[in-house]
Amino acid sequence: MMSKPKVLFIGDLDESLPQFHQFKENYEPLVIGYDAYDTEALKSKNIQFFNTPSLGADHVADLVLWHVLESFRRFSSFQKETQNLPHTVKVRSDLQSHGYDQKHGKLGTEQTQWERESYPFGHILGGQVIEGPSGRNVGLVGFGNIGQKIGKRLNALGMKISYHTRNELSSDDVDKLGFGVQFYKKIDDLVSQNDVVIICCPGNKSTLNLLNKDILDKAKPNSKFINVGRGFIIDEDHLITKLEKGEIGFIGLDVFTGEPVINPRLLNRPDVSLTPHIGSSTKDVFDNTAIFSLQNIVDSLQGKEGRSRIV
Repeated sequence: MMSKPKVLFIGDLDESLPQFHQFKENYEPLVIGYDAYDTEALKSKNIQFFNTPSLGADHVADLVLWHVLESFRRFSSFQKETQNLPHTVKVRSDLQSHGYDQKHGKLGTEQTQWERESYPFGHILGGQVIEGPSGRNVGLVGFGNIGQKIGKRLNALGMKISYHTRNELSSDDVDKLGFGVQFYKKIDDLVSQNDVVIICCPGNKSTLNLLNKDILDKAKPNSKFINVGRGFIIDEDHLITKLEKGEIGFIGLDVFTGEPVINPRLLNRPDVSLTPHIGSSTKDVFDNTAIFSLQNIVDSLQGKEGRSRIV
């Protein structure tokens, strides 16, 4: 009689763990992201391995929407100044200035006579001019379930959507999107032609340093970069250098190269938005992931293949 598989939940899996050898063929970890796991080693031990893909795609897309809006409108900076000075006109008046310190990301405080005396409309933030996202070009690196949901939200803002993947969508798949898209076969073309670049592709060996120094140097002036994929997909250090030099306009990150540690050069800048890897961190996703994983366990115990098996 075939023995029933045993199930163990762990945060990290490698061959140094006693359980790795103890469970052998009947060992089934279930996780969400699996780029940190040695799937080849698991396969060699005949260990079943599952993940729970895209259950939080809508929630990740919501986060990207916030980062994109922040990159244009700088709501967080205006909110911070309003908390310190609870007077709408005075806040806007103080921020109607110039002399933004690009290297250190500090708002300018110098004011010309015109800046002091003209009515503060609110379109200047310490030397930075505020613009809206409508009509801008946005390029998505990765256009799976998450990328398509991001595209839908940004299309609703009036943005023009393009994408880069290994394979172009079929005409039928494009029709199902409900919005127009442009395909870039070469990633450097996408980077050089778009006002906003969003990284939302999986993190694996093929995407390691995908947006390297040479690719980033082709970015449009004042372009904005958002990363919700994995930190190692982009040359983060060079990206920061380009921001400090004023060669790009904004960085929004939910994932980081040195995660869990965040590069201090990114901190306390109005042209940077940071979130602590919370793209899909909602109770809804937590509950749905648990249900999905538990169903995989039941299926496995009943001798079924299970869903979303990786190895």
